[in-house]
Amino acid sequence: MIKYYFGDKQRLFLALLERMSNRQLSTFTAVLNAPDPIRAFIEATLDFFSRNPPMVRLVVDEVLSGDSPLRQAFIQMAPTRIATLLPQLISAQQQAGTIRHDLDPKWVAFSLISLIMAPFILGPARELAWDISSDEIASSYWADHIYRLFSEGVRR
Repeated sequence: MIKYYFGDKQRLFLALLERMSNRQLSTFTAVLNAPDPIRAFIEATLDFFSRNPPMVRLVVDEVLSGDSPLRQAFIQMAPTRIATLLPQLISAQQQAGTIRHDLDPKWVAFSLISLIMAPFILGPARELAWDISSDEIASSYWADHIYRLFSEGVRR
């Protein structure tokens, strides 16, 4: 069936990545209008990856492990979009006075996405060495933890 609909495994993965990326992008667009867009971004991103552990595994196993057309497509579909939109969000928050002006929006955005993504990408180490479960990082407590670490570090 894969061959019939997609041609090969790589095209199946590309279709999956594109679908998930578009879904995440529409969620991100909604986040921009939230009363606290940084918190909403954290919660939405944690929720997305908590609900889609196979996506994280696909990215780690098939995308980050080598240079391939799949890797290039993924980087264009998700990280590049986030690398454009999240610094804009950070900059808007700087203009609103909630984030310090002396910080580079791109670096702040990358730091935030790193805080969010590391527990998913480092899943086995998180679970085995740190004894932090997937349920814990899917919880509102974890979202609040990331939000406080981030927001207290970037406040005026």
